[in-house]
Amino acid sequence: MTYQDDDSYDDEQWKIKNHINTASCPHCGKTIYDDSPRCPFCGQYITSRQLLGGGRSTLTFIGIALLFLALAMFLISWLFSPPW
Repeated sequence: MTYQDDDSYDDEQWKIKNHINTASCPHCGKTIYDDSPRCPFCGQYITSRQLLGGGRSTLTFIGIALLFLALAMFLISWLFSPPW
């Protein structure tokens, strides 16, 4: 069994392989450093919010959940209100 010296690894390849401060590019999906302002593969600019997965999809989910909650509250109050 042969072992490779630590010097034989390129520093960037070692960090990517060991997931040191890396994330997936939200545009192309390649592994990049999480502090990169721009993806070296596709060239797109990246914000920290995009790397964390936040943004419009989270707000949309919260809005839809609140809408269903309001609808459920209306239906419950309508079903259990006495007929006048």
